Amino acid sequence: MKKIGILFGAVLFSVFLSSIVQVNAAENEPHEGLVENITEEEFKTLQEEGVLDNTFTYDEYKDLLSEPMLEDELILPAATYKMTKGDIFITSSTSFKGLTGHAGIAINQHQILHFPGPSVSGPKLISRSDWHKRYPKTNVYRVKNSTIRTKAADWAYNNYYNKKITYSVTSHYQYKNPSYCSKIVWQAYYYGTGITKVVNIPPGGIAAPYQLPNYFVPAFKPVRVL
Repeated sequence: MKKIGILFGAVLFSVFLSSIVQVNAAENEPHEGLVENITEEEFKTLQEEGVLDNTFTYDEYKDLLSEPMLEDELILPAATYKMTKGDIFITSSTSFKGLTGHAGIAINQHQILHFPGPSVSGPKLISRSDWHKRYPKTNVYRVKNSTIRTKAADWAYNNYYNKKITYSVTSHYQYKNPSYCSKIVWQAYYYGTGITKVVNIPPGGIAAPYQLPNYFVPAFKPVRVL
């Protein structure tokens, strides 16, 4: 059963696997996501470096199904969007060693908390304008309940900002270190909302960025606002 759970988690891991998107040549910072079209040697190297979990094999990886970023219908005209605490940012505008997919959470009306990748010592803050310059292909989702959004944003900021955290994509959802971008967003809505159940535990324990909206329970299902 444990093996099945891990493999199921690895299948969901495939939501990171979209076609590699070209990034602005001036942007040299590595971006987070998962692997696609890499050799077995490169795959093992990423596992040895701790960037990828070692609970699944290269053959299992090759069998994973690829899913693109969700393209839900906007509920408001894009021009009317105003960022608010708790908004969930999901982008496919990333590429680093074949790693694609990234997510962040707005911690106020001006800044987004995200974990750019293994080259940094922990999660960082980025302005909305800089986010869109770096990640032009972005969808933004919002939970309608403002109290829940605020609690999640505050939890993410208090538990991750200015903290030394190791970057690694693992199935250990309950720990804050190591961590990765979409895990932070998921944890914020899982641990930061008190006794209210807002999100389900991802199958296999891996919170994939493209699938973040699908982890929410129906009562708190986020809608796309940008």
